[in-house]
Amino acid sequence: MRTKFIAFRTASETAVEAERAKQYLKAAQFWRKAYQFAPSTPDENWCFARAEHCFKAAIDTGSIKVRRSRQLDFQAFWEQEND
Repeated sequence: MRTKFIAFRTASETAVEAERAKQYLKAAQFWRKAYQFAPSTPDENWCFARAEHCFKAAIDTGSIKVRRSRQLDFQAFWEQEND
C-alpha cells in the first residue's frame, strides 16, 4: 500500500510541476498516471479533473490538435495505456 501511495505522490507532484511550467500534455499524462494509484475516490476525482483541464489547456495552447471533439479526444486519451 505504501508503494502505491508513493507512486501516486510522485506522479501527482510531477503533474503539478508540469502544469506550472505550462507543459499541459505532460501534466495530463501524469495526472492520468496518478489516477491509477489514487488512494481514495476524492483523489481519483481530483486527478481526473486535473487531467481533463490539462488536456484541454494543451489543445488551447496548440500542443494537441483536435481530431473529433475535445470531449471525444479526451475520452480516447484517458483510455490509452500509460506512456
